[in-house]
Amino acid sequence: MLLRPTSLHAHRHGPVLVPLNVVGLEPEILALRERWAVKEEFHLTAISASWLAERLGRDVDAVSVAAAEAASENTVTAVTLRRELRVVRTDAERTIVAMAHAEGLDPFYAELALRLDAPVPVPPAHVTLYTRPGGEAIGLHEDADLDRLSEPVELSLW
Repeated sequence: MLLRPTSLHAHRHGPVLVPLNVVGLEPEILALRERWAVKEEFHLTAISASWLAERLGRDVDAVSVAAAEAASENTVTAVTLRRELRVVRTDAERTIVAMAHAEGLDPFYAELALRLDAPVPVPPAHVTLYTRPGGEAIGLHEDADLDRLSEPVELSLW
């Protein structure tokens, strides 16, 4: 499913997001013997400034500024949701995510790494589609999170 996103949007001390419009998903589904509620809003997280600051041992204000500046100079031209779905679980939460590809994020990561003078881990590109009813999304900041917290599932959502 090809989506046309808006520009990168930086939140102070938080994530840099690619807001998305995903249509056609059922408001609630029964899958994997559990009830799931469609997420209220959709986005792809380019980077979490607070997570990156902690990972690099840097001040969150400085990382937030660098992320916002890198976001203002770059755009994502398209996001493709792949048919690869995964269930992500922590003790309290569960989500269904679609793995994705975002065209145009590589220059953002390069610019951010240059501004921080440090390597920037690229998070696994994904979009959370469903959570437990009343639930929250689960951050997947690096490939290790994807490996540790998720498993592939066979579902047909679109």
